Amino acid sequence: MVNPLSPVTDGHVLVIHCKHTSDAAANPEVASELMFSAAMWVAYRGIQANIITSIGPDATQTVRHTHLHVVPRRLNDDLPLPWTPQQMERERWRRALEADR
Repeated sequence: MVNPLSPVTDGHVLVIHCKHTSDAAANPEVASELMFSAAMWVAYRGIQANIITSIGPDATQTVRHTHLHVVPRRLNDDLPLPWTPQQMERERWRRALEADR
């Protein structure tokens, strides 16, 4: 577990494997070991969290080494991920405001 340079919530950590692979699809065994470690970390702490990885630049991968983000979540934490209701509502308002121009 490593603390990221720019955590998005309190408790945000990175789970990084010592074996180098470029992304989760490059070696599913490494990816599954990382997921197991991340899930155990979340379970041990009794928290709710997003466990996130990206595969390729189109999916926002910027570091070419397999890693997972464990992002602890809290009710109304205002962290808008693209698939969350908060982000969907913001996008709906943005489109409405653009339509009024």
